[in-house]
Amino acid sequence: VPPVYSGFIPSRATLILAPTNLHSQWIAEITKFTGKTFKVISVPTCAQLKRLTARDIVEADVIVATYRLFYSTPYLRRLQEVAKTQQPDFCFPRLPGGEKGGHPGGRMLLRTTAEWARAYRSAFDSLAKWARAQADTGRMTAASTFEPVTPSKGLHQEAGTLPGED
Repeated sequence: VPPVYSGFIPSRATLILAPTNLHSQWIAEITKFTGKTFKVISVPTCAQLKRLTARDIVEADVIVATYRLFYSTPYLRRLQEVAKTQQPDFCFPRLPGGEKGGHPGGRMLLRTTAEWARAYRSAFDSLAKWARAQADTGRMTAASTFEPVTPSKGLHQEAGTLPGED
């Protein structure tokens, strides 16, 4: 594993990101053509992701997740909490109108969208440092024994609202 990825869980799995409406079809097609040859993990929501162990991910051949998972409020909240462990002032910017509301057009939307994309990338980049810190503190002794630790609720309460939350 390259040093920049130390602390991450190595896996040989192929990650497939599918639209929500095609998630089940992907699982069915993989099973139809490969039978029980591959260990396939289905991750349509954050709840299913939270139930996975590191061992599940390490031993998987294919992981099918939905695009929506990575923009769900629980996932974004967790990503923000992890980012705050590395960047204490980190917070996702609010999107105009929330994720379900109407968005104003023009330059404001483009500027806000670009700002949000930069924040997402920054939060995602902080995962490597967070993973290394987990390894350094002994929370991760081997990929098969790693169990994720959720930051304290205090961080969640300080985090404020996420895009789409009112």
